[in-house]
Amino acid sequence: MTSPPAPASSAPVPPPARLSTGARAAAAALLAGLLAGFALARSLTPSEAGLGTHQQLGLPPCTMRVLTGLPCPACGMTTSFAHFTRGQWGGSLSANSGGFVLALLCLGLIPVLAWAALTGRLAFPPPGRRDGVASRPEWWGVMGLSLVGAVTLIDWAFRLAE
Repeated sequence: MTSPPAPASSAPVPPPARLSTGARAAAAALLAGLLAGFALARSLTPSEAGLGTHQQLGLPPCTMRVLTGLPCPACGMTTSFAHFTRGQWGGSLSANSGGFVLALLCLGLIPVLAWAALTGRLAFPPPGRRDGVASRPEWWGVMGLSLVGAVTLIDWAFRLAE
């Protein structure tokens, strides 16, 4: 004999909790920072050398490059963003692939942060159980930054081998 199926849970799933005022302010500040960063990158002329665009901001040349003659992993990151804001994907990728990936992630964060700041809710609330690692926003942040780091280091290794 088979037992009857277990009854489905009739408890309604509660709506996602509203973000605190501080969390909404943090989302708004991060959003403003991303928009300002993209606007700043757009105001720069990408260096034809593929790196050095940051010097237009009055910053010195890369210390590692000055001391060793070798580019650092972040060399070309500003140039990559400057190309990205112009829709020049190839130039962005060739300047620094990690910069291209970081720009994509930052671009994707803009509507997420705007939603959180304006509505006080997460754009993608965790489904069901709230203790799953994949449902926590900080996990996605760690994964995104790990991806940027990995791509940047792989790109750097190829640039060093040239």
